[in-house]
Amino acid sequence: MPARHQITPNYRMDDLGLSAKERNAARYRLEDGLEAWGQRWELLGHTVRCQHCHAMQRASKAPLPFSHADGCANTGEFAQHPWRDLAQLLEQLPKVGG
Repeated sequence: MPARHQITPNYRMDDLGLSAKERNAARYRLEDGLEAWGQRWELLGHTVRCQHCHAMQRASKAPLPFSHADGCANTGEFAQHPWRDLAQLLEQLPKVGG
């Protein structure tokens, strides 16, 4: 069964050919994804901190799986690469300007 909050594939709201309904759905996926990310993680400058066990990972260690403290409730497949997940979410932001 899929996790409740999954990171969606790269999807830009300003892609050509999207209807208003599709752009609205994409916006909600982005906002829901960012909210879900923020429930698990905290961004502190160049460091991501787990909201549950308070373990930290620097941006320079982003390719490595996140190392949670023993017994952390924020473990599993969707809690191993917070930097990658955040980057995928930010790719969905609409382009600035026109």
